[in-house]
Amino acid sequence: MRRGQSGIPPTTTPRCTPIRHSYGIPFTTVGAGQALTTVTIDPNNGYPDESDFGINTSGPAAVPIPADAPIEGTDVSSDDRHVLTIDTSACMLYELYDGQLPA
Repeated sequence: MRRGQSGIPPTTTPRCTPIRHSYGIPFTTVGAGQALTTVTIDPNNGYPDESDFGINTSGPAAVPIPADAPIEGTDVSSDDRHVLTIDTSACMLYELYDGQLPA
């Protein structure tokens, strides 16, 4: 990195063509007024034990995740499709794995 630059430069191929990929997992923040959304975590493939609100949850849970929360990756990517929402009023992180919009 050159003096005066900030951040990490994108990875390049041997031909120095930038790889078109966003880095990291996107997230959103909400406050006390955020409407609740019903979320269902697949008990077999949804990793409920790795979600703060998935432990001991039988069936859908109402959580303050907005309908337009960003999802990691794209519909055709092999990313984990995490959805991260930080409730700043409750100091709570809501994390989903394999986030999918309802059909």
